[in-house]
Amino acid sequence: MPRVIFHVDMDAFYASVEQRDHPEYRGKPVIVGSPPDQRGVVCAASYEARKFRVRSAMPSRTAARLCPAGIFVRPRMDAYRAESKLIMAILESFTPAVEKVSVDEAYLDMSESFKTVPEQDDALTTALPVAAEIKRRIAEERKLTASIGDLQATAIDLHELVGSFAMKLRERAFGNDDRPVDLSDERKSISAENTFLNDTDDRPTLRAALKELASDVADTLSQHELGALTVQVKVRYSDFTTLTRQVRVEEPVTTSNEIYRLACFLLARDELVKSPLRLIGIGLSTLVPPTRHQLLLPI
Repeated sequence: MPRVIFHVDMDAFYASVEQRDHPEYRGKPVIVGSPPDQRGVVCAASYEARKFRVRSAMPSRTAARLCPAGIFVRPRMDAYRAESKLIMAILESFTPAVEKVSVDEAYLDMSESFKTVPEQDDALTTALPVAAEIKRRIAEERKLTASIGDLQATAIDLHELVGSFAMKLRERAFGNDDRPVDLSDERKSISAENTFLNDTDDRPTLRAALKELASDVADTLSQHELGALTVQVKVRYSDFTTLTRQVRVEEPVTTSNEIYRLACFLLARDELVKSPLRLIGIGLSTLVPPTRHQLLLPI
């Protein structure tokens, strides 16, 4: 039986959702992220903005300099997650074997649909109309565009984009890839970050930020009915030096207060506030089912 895997990737997802929901943005360079007059970065850019070399993770001020006509839009993560669920539902109507990589990307194991096709070439010929139908459904029902397998036909020199990984990526695009599709719906990690408008080492400000971040990640834990055995703190200084420190606990933490106390513990233990911070973040990993045991730390 031929192995047929579809890689589905939504096109400029965040920006495309904004352009769909705001007709006045269509055809214009949309930049999803912090405003250029504040500290922050670009989360996503429409294709119109990408022509000006605007890209994700770029400082918003840099993006504004590259694309003066750019329309900056604050991210609406709740809207993007809701849209993602609707798109994934469309994908799951074609096969239950869907590996969700992120809110806008997934792998579909379509092998079962082509188990009677004897040759790989015939499978490819048969698969193309199915891929086209998936794209049509997304375009018709969600008014968004998706890409499925662009890579086989691209004429772009991948070495310029991904360096030495280009050959391996090309091989995977042509099916030389025996990795299984991961169908588990488990979260691997949860994180939240805050970039300050001005670098700060003010303790009340940092404590307030940590409490808010702890509340955010705790809410996500609750939504997924999970606990965390590993808590991580991330700090970034004025010169962009970034440090992370983590602690592993025996019983899973589940509440914002537990997470906050561990974060404060890490900051103090490793003296991370040795100079003003540009960013602070909290991450949770080793996610497991929650228990009734409570974490007790010395005060």
